[in-house]
Amino acid sequence: MWQYLTAYISGYLEFPEVVSRGEMLAWASKSITQQLNDYAAQGWELFDLEWISEREVMATFQRPAPDQE
Repeated sequence: MWQYLTAYISGYLEFPEVVSRGEMLAWASKSITQQLNDYAAQGWELFDLEWISEREVMATFQRPAPDQE
């Protein structure tokens, strides 16, 4: 049996000054990667990923369900 979790993950960040699109996307990718890693650290395995925009994803994770006794 598996548990599933679907999460909205955003790479939109606030910058104190105007930055280039390239820099904005680079930081967004780092943010998204960190958030995915946070779920992985909790035992979740990425099952599916759908891009919503260039800085947003909908991620579905799975992990084995705990034994039910």
